[in-house]
Amino acid sequence: MTGLPRACLGCGTPVRSRSRCARCTPRKPGRQSRGLGAAHDRLARQCIAAQPHCVWCGTAGTPDNPLTGGHVVARVEGGRAEPGNYRTECRRCGSRDGGRLGARRRFRQRG
Repeated sequence: MTGLPRACLGCGTPVRSRSRCARCTPRKPGRQSRGLGAAHDRLARQCIAAQPHCVWCGTAGTPDNPLTGGHVVARVEGGRAEPGNYRTECRRCGSRDGGRLGARRRFRQRG
């Protein structure tokens, strides 16, 4: 069900099934702009080759939960990939660790 046209929140042009038109929809930054380019991929592969088990849970990784190169110290926005800042994590443990970091940042901003 498409409904009646309404005004785009950004520019006011009529849109049907969204709150913003295609021109006003915010774009998600790509991997390169977040510092996750070729250098990051190369260092993550080297880290996994050197330590083929997750540092948190000890699993060797599976197709559903592959090993990744996690950051020891959180990258600052636009930060460069540095060799000493990687550890081997499975995707599940890395997501959990990132969720904790995000929660701490949100808590500090509120306080």
